[in-house]
Amino acid sequence: MRFKKFLGVAATGALVAGSVAAMAAPAQAATTSASLAGSYECSGKYSSFSFTSSYTPGLELSVDGTKASATSSNMGALIYNGAPLGMGFQIRGADVTVDTTINGASVQLTGSHDLTTLTSAEFTVPALSAASTVDDLKTAQIAGVSATIDVFVPFSGTTVPVAMTCTGTSTLWEAPAGPSIPEGHTAFDCTGDFGPMVYTTELKPTVKRDGKNVTIALQPNDLAGIVPVPVTTNMAVTMGLTVNGVAVDATGTAATTIVPSTPIKLPAVSAAVATTATKIDIKVTSMKIDVPSFKMTFPCTLAEPADAGSHTVDPAPVVVKAAATKSVTKATYKKKAKKAVIKTTVKAGKKNATGKVTIVVKKGKKVVAKKTITLKKGQATLVLKKGKLKKKGVYTVKANFVGNKSFKKSGAKKVTFRVK
Repeated sequence: MRFKKFLGVAATGALVAGSVAAMAAPAQAATTSASLAGSYECSGKYSSFSFTSSYTPGLELSVDGTKASATSSNMGALIYNGAPLGMGFQIRGADVTVDTTINGASVQLTGSHDLTTLTSAEFTVPALSAASTVDDLKTAQIAGVSATIDVFVPFSGTTVPVAMTCTGTSTLWEAPAGPSIPEGHTAFDCTGDFGPMVYTTELKPTVKRDGKNVTIALQPNDLAGIVPVPVTTNMAVTMGLTVNGVAVDATGTAATTIVPSTPIKLPAVSAAVATTATKIDIKVTSMKIDVPSFKMTFPCTLAEPADAGSHTVDPAPVVVKAAATKSVTKATYKKKAKKAVIKTTVKAGKKNATGKVTIVVKKGKKVVAKKTITLKKGQATLVLKKGKLKKKGVYTVKANFVGNKSFKKSGAKKVTFRVK
């Protein structure tokens, strides 16, 4: 990437002005043209007349996704019975067919045109074309040549077609090799102020269960860079994923210190996906590098989604719904023993609840006892002796079950007991 002019902080702390160029391998653009070569000797007959011509095609081939087109060097002068064409013979037109293989498939290029009166001179090959969906050339070669030459015969005053058969050899053309991609890396085509480039990275996500979610984390490889000045800036990365077929963005932001002639560390990205699945299939579909400080964005694409593996995670935790409860309190004062016995029972249907009950005992508005008791077999018992029951009269008891993840809270009705 190439940052525009900016002010940055150097390692020494001084302010410096300059531009940062973070560079990677240039993208390999589609190859749409090729130069094909060959050498052919062509011959044909009409009645007792023999014709020959040498053809060394310098074929300039181009493709655009809808057709293949070619222009060619001239065909050699037509030879009549071993001598240059003369005696009133004239070339009036030419139909030419060049058979080719393009990216391993046969493509027949054809063309025809009329010619002004020619005798012993070389003559032009018409523009050639054929329907083709190829838009990026990998290999191409001439596979064969044939032609029909329209020759004016002076003895009869007519123009006759002479079918020419050509034999020879040609050279295989191969597209230049693109930038090498390290083994195990995925190559993204990126654009931006820097122009096209190829960024490569390994795709090795860490996948783990985090409660109801599955967390996916991935560290992109460093971005190769050449910078004239050191600078610290925020960088953000967004990686487009599909997780079990659902589109998800994994994002990450970090302050990055860019050092001259040193690879640039990109922030790690992560995403949390709500799923109960234990098998997580991940594909990467795109990537974007942002430098918010400079309002710069560098989108990166893939020709097709890249496989980031199938991963196994723990099952999602089972959510237990808390059961409704009912609390009942009974309070009894035993005069002879001079004590009060308070019992609170908590049930969830017919099942004893587990947990804690808070019991509050009041004389009027004054709290004389408050205690939180753990249920035993669904019951909490509080015994108040003489020291807590100093005054005669009515005491009020309120008990509340505090609840937990298994049992919902509930409150018992107030009850009373009398100290005589």
